[in-house]
Amino acid sequence: MAKLPNIHMVRENLENIPAYELPAPYAVRWFQAGDERKWVNVVSGADIYNTTTLQTHKTEFGEDLKTISARQFFFIDRIGKPVGTCTSWFEKEGEEKGLGRIHWVMLLPEVQGKGLSKPMLSLALTRLKELGHSKTILTTQPPRLPAIALYLKFGFTPLLKNLGDDIIWQSIFTDLKKSR
Repeated sequence: MAKLPNIHMVRENLENIPAYELPAPYAVRWFQAGDERKWVNVVSGADIYNTTTLQTHKTEFGEDLKTISARQFFFIDRIGKPVGTCTSWFEKEGEEKGLGRIHWVMLLPEVQGKGLSKPMLSLALTRLKELGHSKTILTTQPPRLPAIALYLKFGFTPLLKNLGDDIIWQSIFTDLKKSR
């Protein structure tokens, strides 16, 4: 499978974050030691565009348990099985260093459409604000139209990083209009 282009979005502030309640029977559980495999299972089950391994988790988040457990969470079902994950992370390098980052927003296919994505993004943004961030970015790919539509509703806007981004975003906005 060909690698998809990344697109970037920014939310210029963390004020007025939309609030959504997590529907029953789901609950939030923050990352704990040994949860790396659970994260891989959720991401692998949810992401049809990428291959994810334990090394992916280590590369993306390192090994500082205190930092990860303060920023990464799971949505769990009534029996405690992780069905979604998201991380309120931060940029480590480049001109965006230190900015908040919404990272790896994933829900297993069997729970998509059950009202979990809005509470997930709301919680992740609120957590970034609690951790002292005032602005956040994210990266996604053009085929993820439902996610892009959600991010736009939450106040994210396209971040144009190169000349090709404008063309890609024009196509995304056309596709979003068609999908309404």
